[in-house]
Amino acid sequence: MSFSSNCKNEILENDFSDRSIAEALVYGLFSFSSGVNAHEVLITSENAALLETIAFCMISIGVPEKDIEIYPGPKLYSLTITDPDAIYKILDRFDLLIASSEYELNDSIVFTNETVKAYIIGAFLGCGTVSDPSKGYHLQFSTHHSKRAYTLFDLLNSIGFGAKITKNGYSTILYYKNSSTIEDLLTYMGAYTNSMALMEMKVYKDVRNTVTRRVNCESANLEKVIMSSSDDIALINDFFKHGGASILKDDMINLAKMRIKYPEFSYTELASIIGNGLTKSGVNHRLRKLREIMRDYLAENGNKK
Repeated sequence: MSFSSNCKNEILENDFSDRSIAEALVYGLFSFSSGVNAHEVLITSENAALLETIAFCMISIGVPEKDIEIYPGPKLYSLTITDPDAIYKILDRFDLLIASSEYELNDSIVFTNETVKAYIIGAFLGCGTVSDPSKGYHLQFSTHHSKRAYTLFDLLNSIGFGAKITKNGYSTILYYKNSSTIEDLLTYMGAYTNSMALMEMKVYKDVRNTVTRRVNCESANLEKVIMSSSDDIALINDFFKHGGASILKDDMINLAKMRIKYPEFSYTELASIIGNGLTKSGVNHRLRKLREIMRDYLAENGNKK
């Protein structure tokens, strides 16, 4: 089951028994469902629990149970109302008999904080999706009804969930890509566990990305160290091969040997194993001096580097 379906299932576990809340939820869902028109009410879903919740809400607001049918299909469940009188009463109550271009929020249905929430939940159940947070952060409402989309857009903005809006063909899409806003909106609609799962995934991805960046950085630094040390090692070996060790003091000989033995070590690590109060800058200074000595010696002995 998808993350989006999990969110909707969790939302459906909330209490919608209050008549005004049930009515606002059905109003929101019917407003954004293409299967609701003057001739029929047809809601399809792969989620039987969603249709059962819709049926429960409609019964609680006075739709006769005998007029509501739920039946399974090959892939989807369907909820239908075919009685013309029942359809007319439903659409008249929800102001859905008017043209979509004239749609306005019915403030006799959506008038409290709880009914605003129920309306938004209905809209999400009808036309909303949210992506799997392991793949990205995206929550959207998509509808062919432009006026209704902008009504929902204004309502979401009014309660602090500022969405972005765009057109894609015949569809108008309200969307969010900010993970924190998506978390807050899921929590607002009652998908508490899935909101927490999104937060946990974000933390995991942040930690993973931080570790990856550090590993890449350390790998790049190590590569630079090894490339630098390989040049030094070639120079030192050639220097020793031509008897150069005889002109060096013991501390310089020791540094040269440590450079060969630990090619992957940084200057800080070399300073640590050599000891005697030597610092990173001290190693850097001595290696520069050592390179000068070795190059001068080899130049005089016919081996220019």
